[in-house]
Amino acid sequence: MKHSIFIICFFPLVVLSQEENLKPTIIDNTDPSRWIYVSPDEQPGLRGDQYLFDDWQIATLTFKENVVKEGLLVNLNLEDDELEIATTEGIKIVPKGFITSWKIKDHLFVSLYGSNDKCLESDKSYAEILSENDNLVLLKIQDLEKRNPAYNEKLGIGDNNYRYLREDKLILLNDGKCLEITGGSGKREKSLIQFLRNQGISKLIKENDLNLKDEKDLVTLIELIAHNL
Repeated sequence: MKHSIFIICFFPLVVLSQEENLKPTIIDNTDPSRWIYVSPDEQPGLRGDQYLFDDWQIATLTFKENVVKEGLLVNLNLEDDELEIATTEGIKIVPKGFITSWKIKDHLFVSLYGSNDKCLESDKSYAEILSENDNLVLLKIQDLEKRNPAYNEKLGIGDNNYRYLREDKLILLNDGKCLEITGGSGKREKSLIQFLRNQGISKLIKENDLNLKDEKDLVTLIELIAHNL
């Protein structure tokens, strides 16, 4: 009886210990699960995902010369900076510049290929339009950083995996000028006031109880500014 109790009590601890040492890695990005587990003694795995969306999305694509294709299954590969299209023959990639825009539900992405705006990264393929009112346009550019494993073998602590970290950049365009919006709510407020030369921004923020660190509130403010210009 004592032995059976020991086994029953000890087995969950063994399972938990094993789970803590399992290292995930991506083997097939078209596989819905995306993950397998490998032994920590083998090569480091990979945490995170290089794709913008967890699941592939049905999109409407606008190609050059306003050719529109609907119902295509796509995902944005942030590491390779390419829009991938899933077909029965496998994943297809269209050369940069051939897709002018693509839309998923209420998300609209536009091509940055050939853009002359100085504060837009010329090597980035697409940006999401968060707000567009005449010359006042708020863009979000998705970026990705791959970090090396941070594991200390002597101490036996840290993460023995490569990591993908997302970084979104917010860019405001206005009459040929541009501003990268960074920092906390206070810093964003000051930079917007200076950039747009509009002291009324503080009043709009206070009246509408906006936190500019929140993307939705920032979009709300840009919409309010546009309608009060």
